[in-house]
Amino acid sequence: MGKTELVRKIERSLRSQGFRVSESRILPPENLDKETLRKLHSTAVKQKIIEATPALQRRETALLSYIANGSELNPLAVCPSIVQVESRSLEEQLFRYVTLHWTVPVSSGYGRRLRFLVIDQSNGKLIDAIGLCDPVIALSGRDTWIGWSKDQRFARLRHVMDAFVLGAVPPYSHLLFGKLVALFCASDEVRRACYAKY
Repeated sequence: MGKTELVRKIERSLRSQGFRVSESRILPPENLDKETLRKLHSTAVKQKIIEATPALQRRETALLSYIANGSELNPLAVCPSIVQVESRSLEEQLFRYVTLHWTVPVSSGYGRRLRFLVIDQSNGKLIDAIGLCDPVIALSGRDTWIGWSKDQRFARLRHVMDAFVLGAVPPYSHLLFGKLVALFCASDEVRRACYAKY
């Protein structure tokens, strides 16, 4: 494949996702509503699903058993419990499976990484997935707004983790459980896990 043909394929792919491509610039769509943002990410999401399918497909029935249907959710009986995700575990597969179905592709994170699932003890179903990682170090807008010097930035961010995954799964997401589970990021269980690992 020649360079010109490759460039044309890339441009076609970008246009199909909604980007505006000119001779010298690649621009996002003028209207960046939620549906347009989903379309911009759709190619990356599809590729992640293709790559993960062989490993997860044989476990799909078991993984789906953790997703509640509407009749299995009693909002008054919900009892959230946080579970740390360990490598090569069922929880890791469940974490990967649910995040593959989000409309924005989930990165693997970088640096320090911790992952958690929030399970409803009342029915054994998954409420939410949480992924924490090192924060972005060089973020001039943030640092200028706060007033941090380079040394202050390094000293303060050493004790911080960002959520690279934070979202409830249906039907819990329809009842705003994502807001509740965001509080788990500052829970004693999460803090202990951070201190124990790092």
